[in-house]
Amino acid sequence: MSKTFFDFTEDLFFTGRGSLINASRDLSVLNMANCIRATIVAYQEIAEIYLESVTDDGKIIGIERGNLLEYIDLFFDQLILLWKSIGFIEEENRIYIENKKGGFLLIIRENNLAWEAEGRITPAMQYPFKKFSELFHKRLSPQIQCFLSEYAQDAADRFFSQEEKERLKASMKQILYYVFFLRYQIENCLINI
Repeated sequence: MSKTFFDFTEDLFFTGRGSLINASRDLSVLNMANCIRATIVAYQEIAEIYLESVTDDGKIIGIERGNLLEYIDLFFDQLILLWKSIGFIEEENRIYIENKKGGFLLIIRENNLAWEAEGRITPAMQYPFKKFSELFHKRLSPQIQCFLSEYAQDAADRFFSQEEKERLKASMKQILYYVFFLRYQIENCLINI
């Protein structure tokens, strides 16, 4: 069971925390290749759970919603481990994602397989998104494909320069943003199926 928790205030600020223990159990060694494999599996599991959930009645409610959130949380945790495998370079054990124009901020700090987050969502994030499939397949999937393409290109020489690591992290910031947004929408029953 996931240990992920986010608390949102009325003025759009939030705090959150989680554990990476479940996400790290399947990793024999914390390296980029293993983390990417685990992250892809978690992403595919979200798609499978979504399809199973909407097959019967076309809705995600109750247990189905909880199951979907569990897999989204696992995916989020796998992404943090992937970031860690690339290396925390900019700041000590910190992921910093900001969109100054929209007012979005997400800061994640990891320490000993536990993470804490804080930040601010945008007012637009509070409104229902059109469809899960639109957000998942048309926004998140292209970001993942872009990341994997960059990774394959950079891994060809089996050495990752600082510049390549920073480019991979820039792609990961977009992925983390969309996963966070998807989680917020599902947890608050805002997204249409």
